[in-house]
Amino acid sequence: SYSIASTAYKKTLLWKEGISVIPYPQSVVLHGDDFIFRNMEIIHIDKTATDEDLFAANELSLKMKSRWGINCKIVTDNTRHGIIFTRSKSAASGNEQGYQLESSGGKLIIRARNSAGFFYGMQTLLQLIQNDGKKIFVRGMTISDWPDIPIRAVHYDTKHFQEKKEYVFNF
Repeated sequence: SYSIASTAYKKTLLWKEGISVIPYPQSVVLHGDDFIFRNMEIIHIDKTATDEDLFAANELSLKMKSRWGINCKIVTDNTRHGIIFTRSKSAASGNEQGYQLESSGGKLIIRARNSAGFFYGMQTLLQLIQNDGKKIFVRGMTISDWPDIPIRAVHYDTKHFQEKKEYVFNF
């Protein structure tokens, strides 16, 4: 088990572990068993989930099907295996866009205080999924993340060089 702190360390150690995430999370600790996806995966959401929470779960379901051929079913029951979106035990104090992602054995949990955290946690999860030819999985780990700045944005400079339309749409 280890925690990543320095930028130089982030670029080498996690890359060697096969983990590539943009933007890089605030904290990553590798531990425990990998979460191995089944052909039919259950996504659990809280009974009090908002429409925005459901949007993040639906996006995950669509991406799982299109990228890896994994069907997902979204439910609000209390069974605790599969992928879990919950506000339970989320950090009481923290950034509004923050989340915690825990992957271990039979469950993968995304905890967030609000819908933005679920969305960003889902985006990180999609980058963590690996396929070794035998199984589709996420390494056993805990990630805690929040943005350094309040607005996540990219500046695209069109003044000095014009890309083709297809590039701009993809960007």
